[in-house]
Formats: sequence, structure tokens, C-alpha cells
Amino acid sequence: MNIFKGKDRICGTFSLERLKAADRTFWLVAKEVDNALGDMNHLLNNYLANIMHQINTYTVSEVAEQGLDDYTEFVCLCNDVANEKKMARNKNVYQSPKFHGFYPEVKHYRDKHPEQCEKRNISSVLLWINGLFCKFTDYAMKYLFHKTNTQTSKNIDLESMDECYQQMANIVGENLMERLNNAIVERFIKVSLSDIYLQSTINNYIDYLTQQDDLTSKYIFRVILDGMKNRGE
Repeated sequence: MNIFKGKDRICGTFSLERLKAADRTFWLVAKEVDNALGDMNHLLNNYLANIMHQINTYTVSEVAEQGLDDYTEFVCLCNDVANEKKMARNKNVYQSPKFHGFYPEVKHYRDKHPEQCEKRNISSVLLWINGLFCKFTDYAMKYLFHKTNTQTSKNIDLESMDECYQQMANIVGENLMERLNNAIVERFIKVSLSDIYLQSTINNYIDYLTQQDDLTSKYIFRVILDGMKNRGE
């Protein structure tokens, strides 16, 4: 079947009933916790407010833009190393290629694929991007996790949150608190930050795969396919 005929392949799926169910479940469970806490329901105020504020700390657009910026940085690094630049062309991204955290991987790739370095054309750099994309994404994703966790620690007193959770659990029980946590995730966190970030980098990666080789006018994905010796490569 043509991929575009599968209505959920690109857009995904949406279920109004599932959304309504998640909404209803959250409010019912939250009210159950609220009732069980009684005079201590200020703990629920604190718990929910901190979670909701943290969810909104990073918007979808901000994380997607970070993915775009990081991918641009990756492309600049590949170009600078390919052209043996000692100083970065765009110093707003980084000062010198050799001081970039991902430089050793790019240099290793260059040394391992001298045939791509000899051409020094646009296509050779695009092949570098293809060969290093997964490793760079892993490198960048670790930074994203570190940045997010650091920001969370700054925004929220995690020890106080642990204490708040434990106080609530002591009153209402661990089972009800787990139900509350699951209801919060199901209702308010529909897509993870890592998925948003990854899709942003993939969209930009696709832009490069669909550029044309300046020597043969072939799409870059065709250059890659033609260069593969077997299915396992």
C-alpha cells in the first residue's frame, strides 16, 4: 500500500474517546487523592503545580528548534573538518572544530573514508552527514538529557518533591499515588521531549538526503544506495 494511503503513517492517530477517557480518569483519580488527603490536601496542590509547571518549562517549538540548531552545528562541523578549517566559519556555533566535543568522531570518519575526502565537494560532505548522523544524534541526545535534568533541578526542589510524594503516599497509599502519576502522564504528556527533538533532526536529515549530487545530479539517497555493496552494509 502507498504509504500516504495509510492515514496514520504520517499524521498518526487521534481518538476523541481516548482523550476524554484520559481527561476523566485524571480528574477522578485526582479527586480521589484529594478526598483521601482531607485537611492535608495542600500537598496535592504543591505536587500538581510543580509537575504542571515543569511540563511547560520546555515547549514543543523550543525543543524542535534546539534539534534544528544542533543539526546545523553538526553540518557546520562536518564542513569545517572536510575543508580543514582551523577556525569555525560560524563562530556563533563554536570557535574551533578541534575543540568541539564531537570533533574526534568526525576526524575518525574522515581518516576512515579518505576516498570521500579527495573529492571535497558538496556530495562528499553530505555522505559524511549520512555516515555520522546516528552517532551525532546519540551525542546530542545525551546533552539534551543533561540540560533537561539540570534545568529540572533548578526549577524544582527534588528533595521537597520526594518528601511531598512520600507524605501523600503515607496517607493515601502507594497504589493510589501510582494511579495518579499514570493519569498525569496519560493526560498531559502526549509526546516526549526526546521524540520531539529527534523528529526535528530527522526532518533536517531528510533535507540533505533529497539534495542532488553536484557531479551526477543524483539524489544523495541514490548515491548512498548505489554505493552499498550488499544488504548488510
